[in-house]
Amino acid sequence: MSTEQVAAISVGDIPALTIAAVIGFTTAQMQALTIAQVQALTTEQIAKLEVADVKALTTAQIVALSSAQVGALTAAQVVGLTTAQVAAIEVADLPALSPASIAGMSTAQINALSTAQLVALSTDQAAALSGAQLGAISTAKISTLETADIAALKTSAIPGLTTAQVVALTDAQVAAFSTAQLAAMEAVDFAKLTSAQIVALTTAQAASLTAAQIAALSTTQAAAIEAADIAALTPAAVKGFTAAQMAKLTTAQLVALTTAQVASLSAAQIGALTTDQIAAMQVADIAAISTAAITGLTTAQVVALTDAQVAALTTAQLSKMAVDDLKALTTADIVLLNSAQIGSLTASQMAGLTNAQVAAIEVADLPALDSADIRALSSAQIGALSTDQIVALSTAQVAAIDAADLKALGSTQIVALTTAQAQALSSAQVAALTTTQLQQLQVADFAALTTAAIRGLTAAQIASLTTAQIVGLTTAQAAALTNAQVAALTTTQVRALEVADLAKLATSTIAAMSSAQIASIGTSQIDDLTTAQIRAIETTDIRALTTAQMQALTSSQVAALTIPQMVALSTAQIAALNDPLSASQQIAREVGALTTA
Repeated sequence: MSTEQVAAISVGDIPALTIAAVIGFTTAQMQALTIAQVQALTTEQIAKLEVADVKALTTAQIVALSSAQVGALTAAQVVGLTTAQVAAIEVADLPALSPASIAGMSTAQINALSTAQLVALSTDQAAALSGAQLGAISTAKISTLETADIAALKTSAIPGLTTAQVVALTDAQVAAFSTAQLAAMEAVDFAKLTSAQIVALTTAQAASLTAAQIAALSTTQAAAIEAADIAALTPAAVKGFTAAQMAKLTTAQLVALTTAQVASLSAAQIGALTTDQIAAMQVADIAAISTAAITGLTTAQVVALTDAQVAALTTAQLSKMAVDDLKALTTADIVLLNSAQIGSLTASQMAGLTNAQVAAIEVADLPALDSADIRALSSAQIGALSTDQIVALSTAQVAAIDAADLKALGSTQIVALTTAQAQALSSAQVAALTTTQLQQLQVADFAALTTAAIRGLTAAQIASLTTAQIVGLTTAQAAALTNAQVAALTTTQVRALEVADLAKLATSTIAAMSSAQIASIGTSQIDDLTTAQIRAIETTDIRALTTAQMQALTSSQVAALTIPQMVALSTAQIAALNDPLSASQQIAREVGALTTA
């Protein structure tokens, strides 16, 4: 049939045409159909038309199609439509297209849809759009999409949005995004949301944000996130905040952070906070900072910590803090720390504390320090300890003080030492004391020194001992004195030796004494010397005995004198003996016997 014959077919006969006849129409014949004939085509006939025949329809014929006819178009037929035909579909008819037909449309066809057509899309049709199709919609048209259609978009289609389209979205459209959709939005696109749109986000939407999306925000946008939404962010998302964003968070936002969120912050994020922000943080949040992140604190931030925040620091946190940061704590802060906190400080941290901080450690907290902590203290730090602190040190702690550091102890500190502490001092520690310090040891404390410590005293230290200390020597200490130490005693000290102590001196020690020391032995002392000690006095020293000393000698002591000692005696010494004649006769007999032999 010619195009004229086709156009002459009555409208009533059109529905009666067989499918084969309809399929047989050429493109020219299709174009020849009148508007009324096109409208008379059944949905079955429409669905069987060749793609080329549908594409041949004029825009006027497309306009004439009913909703049912448009709905009858197959996905293949729709794909074959020109952009002009697509634009010609009546707004009321567009919702009749199947979702499959919408999904099959090209980006050019999607772009050809008018604003009214886009608004007319059903939620099922919107859900069929791909990312490429979504990205093909102009910015002017994207803002007209119904919020229901926005919410219907596939999650996989969201990344197809361009930054320009995101900028064009209305607040209502942004609010319509599901959590899955929002999480799927590319970070660079999410960053194009306005501060007003950021504020409009729901807590559920905030909870879906990723670290990359958070990191992409400007400081202004980050500061616009509502406190409730901040609290809804996942710890993983919170990790996305940049240093610059952290520094701009408001007090309300910081307070809104949960302990789990704070625990996820990095050292760089913590270090980026201003001192005002640090001071505004919840006490529980301070305690929640990880040990890795606590190293990010600056000295200025440490200074800004409130009393409650300092007291809340965990032992694990304190042990990881930089030495310079710990030095920033005030003495009042040090007082706030409990025993567990003080005990958590490492040896290197203790060594880094200022003298004032060491002096501020409470007496009750000192026992928490171990030997390594005490050993790490410098001379200046040891010297800064108060007498109360000194008294509070355990014997193990006292024993741990470096010998060289003991020299820093002042007179009041030395006096404050307990007998138990004095007894704990090693020979090296005692040997390191200055003569002045040694003199300041209480008599009871000096008497508590171990025999090893006594044996470690230098000649200068021995000579510096007070009369009271000499008198206070125990017999065990006296017995421990070396020849060199006894030789270092002054005559006053020798005279002050207790009788029992003098009697404990070894014979070799007696032999090592000088003539002056021998001469200084009191009459009440000399008669208590053992016969072995008497025999040990050198012949050169025997001449130093005074007549009073000679007179004090017992008969057994005189009888114990060796021949060389007797020969060395002067006539005055012999005359001073209680029985000078017997002594002279004994000397004569001994000398005579020696001569005869």
